[in-house]
Amino acid sequence: MIVGPVVDPAAATAVSLRQLAAAADVSVGSAVRAVRLDEPDYGHWVGEQLSTLTAENELKWDQVEPAQGQFTFTNADKIVQFALDHGQMVRGHTLVWHSALPSWVGAIGDNTQLEAALENHITSVVSHFGTGVDVWDVVNEPLDDNGYLRTSGTEGFWNNRLGAAYIANSFHWAHAANPSARLYLNEYGIESDSAKARGLYELVKGLLAQGVPIHGVGFQTHKLETTRLSGLADTLRRFADLGLDVAITELDVRMLLPADADKLARQASVYGWATAACLAVPRCVSVTTWGFTDRYSWIPAAYPGWGAATMTDASYVEKPAYVAVQQALLAGRPAPDPVAAWRLDEPSGTMATDASSSPVRHPAQAQPGNLGNPGREPYLKAFKGNGSDSSAATASSAMRTDVSFTVSAWVNMASLAGDQVIASQEGVNVGAFTFGHTGGHYYFAIPAADSTSATEQRLVSVAPVVTGEWVHVAAVWNRGWGHAQLFINGVGENAGPLWSNSWASTGAFHIGASQAGRHFHGSISDLRVYQHVLEASEIAVLASPLVGRWTFDGHTGDESWFHRDAAARNNSPLLWTADRHGQAGNAINLAGAQLIDTRGGLPVLVDRSYTLSVWVKLADTDGDGRADATGDQVVLAADGNNISPLYLRFKRGANAAADRWAFSIPVSDTGGAAQIAVTSIQPATAGVWTHLLAVCDRGSAQQMRLFVDGAVAATGSAPGVWPSPPPETGALHIGASSTGNLIGAVDDVQVYQRALSAAEIAVLYTQ
Repeated sequence: MIVGPVVDPAAATAVSLRQLAAAADVSVGSAVRAVRLDEPDYGHWVGEQLSTLTAENELKWDQVEPAQGQFTFTNADKIVQFALDHGQMVRGHTLVWHSALPSWVGAIGDNTQLEAALENHITSVVSHFGTGVDVWDVVNEPLDDNGYLRTSGTEGFWNNRLGAAYIANSFHWAHAANPSARLYLNEYGIESDSAKARGLYELVKGLLAQGVPIHGVGFQTHKLETTRLSGLADTLRRFADLGLDVAITELDVRMLLPADADKLARQASVYGWATAACLAVPRCVSVTTWGFTDRYSWIPAAYPGWGAATMTDASYVEKPAYVAVQQALLAGRPAPDPVAAWRLDEPSGTMATDASSSPVRHPAQAQPGNLGNPGREPYLKAFKGNGSDSSAATASSAMRTDVSFTVSAWVNMASLAGDQVIASQEGVNVGAFTFGHTGGHYYFAIPAADSTSATEQRLVSVAPVVTGEWVHVAAVWNRGWGHAQLFINGVGENAGPLWSNSWASTGAFHIGASQAGRHFHGSISDLRVYQHVLEASEIAVLASPLVGRWTFDGHTGDESWFHRDAAARNNSPLLWTADRHGQAGNAINLAGAQLIDTRGGLPVLVDRSYTLSVWVKLADTDGDGRADATGDQVVLAADGNNISPLYLRFKRGANAAADRWAFSIPVSDTGGAAQIAVTSIQPATAGVWTHLLAVCDRGSAQQMRLFVDGAVAATGSAPGVWPSPPPETGALHIGASSTGNLIGAVDDVQVYQRALSAAEIAVLYTQ
């Protein structure tokens, strides 16, 4: 059942954002300026549309305490009174920040006196407003981009002078001043799995362990119109499962001016994605934008040449972004499907976040050392069991076992010894189901009753278990038909014989273990539970070896499970062009200067088999069929420790007939190392869309293969695996390399952690 407002979409324009948000059980707000509230259009919009207000500048230190001990609350009081008059909440921003400090603070030479001044500031400000301010951003932006407490220059002021304890102390002082206020740590650049997000997670977890009264984490979310926000919901959930509220606190989406219809459409998508991500997380309580009108946006002054970042233009006319937020709120919070899920990609710790959108949360507590182990791809981790005492378990049942269900997971078996359990859920006496491996085959079992003497109904796979590689497995129980079925790597086996009905269970859900004490030996990733029968086509999607896909359909997001969104280096503006199907704005146009990198770790393990797929159109401005520029142009490359472990490129010959496509792999990770290359037989033609696909088969073939427009263009022997693998924190570079940047268009980059078959390659070419 979808929880959301019952509103006719056709009539949605007549309903305010705050009405839609209330029906969706979330708040919607904006940063506002006190001096503008008396302006009729500004004040009317704020009062009608918003349910929570943030003081944009009026509560920063230099505004409320410009001289030591002399407080000025006039402007902030005006915002609080406006909110009271209009039935709105207030977010106090911010008590402690390295910026917007009056000069007298930095002039305090004694650290004890500085700490006293900080305590007095927090206590005085919070006490003044009492219950008039519902939420406080207590500490703002304490981390650098690598996830460590700031130490550089003025940014490291508080940490350098008072040490890390200033954070915990600030929360304690704020709580003492107003025990009813919700207290947040607010940060930017944490919207996906990154070093900064991981550092903040550890910081917050440590504060909670110390008993610090922190109640929430704010995600600022200042973005470009080409952003995708693929991993935002998962990152919000990770913090929420610590028992915290989460909120989007400073959303804006800037673009290079002048604005146009395409940019505004892309911007609208980002606003909609951000709002939907919040709604997908039950403990995400609000979406606040940093300004709502381009008339008074902070962006043009902070980023010259950029702007149009808010939901309304300078005349308060609602832009497509407003409609996107409206429609996301109208859709409401999504129904949980799956009902429970664990990515199991936590970098450390003992708690596996529930990655579902279910309002009933099921984080799993793991044994020390079970999380944070090598996963399916670099940087992302996995659960690893030792076969003897490893496990992760929820506090209560995560699913119903008396109705149909599907359990799906990626597993990498370390051994074939014994009876090993991937997942199970406890009954009173026996597990209500067990999904595991024994005797070299996977099995799925449901006892006929909750009794140790009950007959076990068991289905065993035909396909044998393979150790040392990732395999997708799924078990389906169709209670209506009384049949069970196993799927291995997306391929369904014959359904088992008719079984008795399953029965209800209320015990813990176990990952990598069972109620009977059987444990998994190997790694588990992306474990999901659906409360219905998944179709074969749905399971095939879950089993796809796709590890990265950048469609460039107006954004640089990764549409795979791994959420490794790409971005232009230094946030350079991107140019867009029509894709191979003629759809305007659905491909990136590179002029040789834009450098596009994926984020969140290298998206492929190059010591295993992999496939790279990309559509490319070399620039040909003079129409002679030959690529512009004078040298080689790299379409795809990646980070190694010293050089790229792969190159997919255009090689310029002595003349047009000698121009070629090439796929090469260096024999070692050293500058100037020889490269083993396979080069197309046919010339590389510019000015037309061409499908390139490179396969590195690390299996028995040990072969490199290059396909051009779906046909084999070249094959050769693959060099050996480098002794030292590329860094996990590296990136895939699109159209960029030190050996020559691409001049032309790129579309639909896909990466697979497997050597695709000729049939699969043909499908990619015809898509």
